[in-house]
Amino acid sequence: MIYASNQLDKEMAGSLNINCTKLPRGAIIGIADLYTKQYMSNYEFEKDKNKHYPDIRRFGGYKFGFMVRNAHRFRAPIAYPGRLRFFEVHYPSS
Repeated sequence: MIYASNQLDKEMAGSLNINCTKLPRGAIIGIADLYTKQYMSNYEFEKDKNKHYPDIRRFGGYKFGFMVRNAHRFRAPIAYPGRLRFFEVHYPSS
């Protein structure tokens, strides 16, 4: 699940030209596969640079990170109380 936090880093959003007023918050907004990627050289990283935040060096370099594939956005956000970091999503019982 992809969760849109209640908190928003307005500086980061601004650097990516994201209109903060149109972002859903405090909700599950989609689903995707998350996997890890390790780069053994700067050359390997540069081949994938369009998949990373433009100022990736700010986060410690090009060695290792998370990537997303098979992402699908939900038509409507699903309100859900979030937590810090990764967390389990529990569906209501019927």
